[in-house]
Amino acid sequence: MVNHRPPPPAPRDPVAELLGDHRALLKQVFPLPPKRQSAVTDKTRRRVSLGCALLALAATVYWSDPAYQQATYQSPAESRQEVFLADGSTLMLDRASELRVTWHLRSRRTELLHGQAYFSVAHQAWRPFSVSTGVLAVEVLGTSFNLKRDRDTSEVLVASGRVAVHAGKESLELRPGQGLRLDARGERQVKALDPALVGAWRHGRRVFDQTPLAEALGEWPASAEPQLKLLGAAGDLQVSGVFDENQRAAFIALLPQILPLQLRRLPDGSWEAKKIFR
Repeated sequence: MVNHRPPPPAPRDPVAELLGDHRALLKQVFPLPPKRQSAVTDKTRRRVSLGCALLALAATVYWSDPAYQQATYQSPAESRQEVFLADGSTLMLDRASELRVTWHLRSRRTELLHGQAYFSVAHQAWRPFSVSTGVLAVEVLGTSFNLKRDRDTSEVLVASGRVAVHAGKESLELRPGQGLRLDARGERQVKALDPALVGAWRHGRRVFDQTPLAEALGEWPASAEPQLKLLGAAGDLQVSGVFDENQRAAFIALLPQILPLQLRRLPDGSWEAKKIFR
């Protein structure tokens, strides 16, 4: 048989009994400090809210792509101008040409106001380069190309790489040797040219491909000698070929051999040309 004895009583703790008897009085005499958890939480919440607001503001600014710098370049009527941009791109302006470059937070935008320019664009995937002429917009995909704008038409020709051309609701991708000519009425003409001849004007050569004679003569400065006056429909005749711009007299002398034209020398040394019908 096993005897089960009750456990001995726990020893008394007089200090604990005294504290228990006077706990309420002690709380009144020695109150506990207020909890600070709520204050810390409010401060943290304010910091988080401020951070979220700043992040939202930064995202809005980034996607709105604001402009922060602009420059305009204009070449004289008698000479060309080479422009070096901060991103490593180079631009060559033909005579009497004007170009505006605007730097945005995440894009590089250029507008050819008039004349002609050759672009060698440094590739930056995060900051695309685009050029507009009013009737068409060129999105550069890392390339060299030539862009021309006059009163009625715009023309782009690609030397290397590729560009995306946007005209109205239509888009077209061009590769080396390909080009597009667009007039103010929206009529377009796809062009083909040896890539080596794109921008040949930079080296003193003028390339014409079924170019109206009046437009071809406009490639020379207005003061260039000898002067040639076009009568009647002579300016509408189309000329093709590669010509040395320093040999204007030879170019004029050649015209009757390649076009139905008759030249007449005037007393002041200039020429006039009229269309003949054969």
